[in-house]
Amino acid sequence: MDEGDEAASILCSCLPNLRVYRSKALGSHAVSMEAFAMFEHLTILELSCHRLADLPTDLQLPLLEALSLRECFVAMATCQRLLMPTCTPKLRKMHLDCVIMHSTGFLIATPDPRPLDYLQLVAWDRQFYPPIYLGLHRVQNIVHGWSVAKRIRNFPSAASLGTPLHLRLYPLPKRSEKHSIHLNYDDEIEDAIASVCNMTSRGRVKSLFLPSDFDNPAWFDHRRTRALFFSLFEACRDSDTPVIIYDEGESEDDFLPAFDRFLASSGNTDVRERLLQENIERVRIWQEYTTEHQLEYPPNRSSSGGDSRLNDS
Repeated sequence: MDEGDEAASILCSCLPNLRVYRSKALGSHAVSMEAFAMFEHLTILELSCHRLADLPTDLQLPLLEALSLRECFVAMATCQRLLMPTCTPKLRKMHLDCVIMHSTGFLIATPDPRPLDYLQLVAWDRQFYPPIYLGLHRVQNIVHGWSVAKRIRNFPSAASLGTPLHLRLYPLPKRSEKHSIHLNYDDEIEDAIASVCNMTSRGRVKSLFLPSDFDNPAWFDHRRTRALFFSLFEACRDSDTPVIIYDEGESEDDFLPAFDRFLASSGNTDVRERLLQENIERVRIWQEYTTEHQLEYPPNRSSSGGDSRLNDS
């Protein structure tokens, strides 16, 4: 029995009714998914920095509803089996954060992941995009995480994940009480926000989730960076894209509670209209603040082509 299996076995004997299991790499040995099948009531499984062993064909996680893999090394066939209803009949949410998938052994038939409520993807390089064989491009709601403070500034092409997407901006890891002293302007930030504006203006964004700090026009130290986020709010207003401001405390969860609430209200036209009106008012406030403090206005979006990778071809 390896480290991961032994740890799970000990936990199972002490906590047989465990519903949530979170684990960061226990060592260099591959962790067997069979270990987690010992928890008969497991509903949430979050693994970070693990190397997962191949998944047995008869493995079942009957109550698993949410699966999160962060910086894991996983066989593609294992991911395929985890998406099969025979393995995870109640799986509704999946989070993939910089997961490397390798192809070994026999690949089973392409699963149908459409029963998933949503897939959340964090990928700052194309090597982390899920391969087409997983069929994840068919998930109705795909949330793509991005950040202006890390390397997560790239976005998947339409061909790789399908469009439109929901976009979630992560909070900055370090900040002062009132000002974003760590959010200085650079060309990459401009390119990233220009790409988001381009996607939004072309109807490829279903919704935009921003941490509460980014909703404050006085929070930005750099004039150009503030102007770029102003242009993002304008793009959302002009394209009738809902903007949802969430509390930074919610970002501690891989699955953003604010998105769960938004998804639950997706058929409610009153909620959507309220969010659109809130952003119209937000743009008005930012316009007044910009004029009053003689700050830089947003760049002309029509002159910014965005990222050529966002074409549908």
